[in-house]
Amino acid sequence: MKKVFMFVAALITLMSCVSSTDFKKAEYAEETRPIKGFNQIQVNGSPKVVYTQGRNYEVKVKVLDKDALGVVKTELDGERLVVSLKNYRSKMFNFDKGDRFVVCVTSPDLIGVEVSGSGDFKSTKTIDTDNISLAVRGSGDISIEGLLICDHAKMAVTGSGDLEVKNLEAMTNDITLIGSGDLSVRQRRVGNTRVQLTGSGDIEVDCEKCGTVDSNLTGSGDISISGTVSNLKKSKAGSGDYIINIRN
Repeated sequence: MKKVFMFVAALITLMSCVSSTDFKKAEYAEETRPIKGFNQIQVNGSPKVVYTQGRNYEVKVKVLDKDALGVVKTELDGERLVVSLKNYRSKMFNFDKGDRFVVCVTSPDLIGVEVSGSGDFKSTKTIDTDNISLAVRGSGDISIEGLLICDHAKMAVTGSGDLEVKNLEAMTNDITLIGSGDLSVRQRRVGNTRVQLTGSGDIEVDCEKCGTVDSNLTGSGDISISGTVSNLKKSKAGSGDYIINIRN
């Protein structure tokens, strides 16, 4: 038994050393791809997309294994940029796919983002558009950390993924969650907000100087609504709860 324990301990130590060495040596290899004419982004599988709104189009692929540049697929489907991965096995076992495969995207306009699978979409800068649809299908994540300005916003999570918008300014916002995921939004001066939760997930809506919030809860999840709201409508069917902390 003691020999087995010593063997396992030695193996763990060896793995740690290899992992640490790989991490220190890791450097991103980059490739810029000549793709333009898109205003929507679809992420399939497990890559990570980092988005910035700008005057020009740019699609830059960054990988930790230089031999894997061809693994990242970037295709134009109408006005939609589709990012996905081919089947790939790498000796760099210590890195999560989301860290190994990063696609940095720039475009003049963005009206739609869909993450299908376990991938990630992240934006830290201001996005200014007319209408936008954000959708997570599966276990992936969408994170909009910068200011999002639009007329009409639509946000949906289906499955166990997460969607977070930290600073929204819009006329209307349509929020839907089906499943066990989480959806969080901080919004300002939104005239009409519709909230629909079905399942065990949680929705958080933080409002500043907002108009009507119309909410419907079905299932065991929770809906949290806070901030300044002029008119709140809510209905419930199931064991879920409302957490209300609003002021008019």
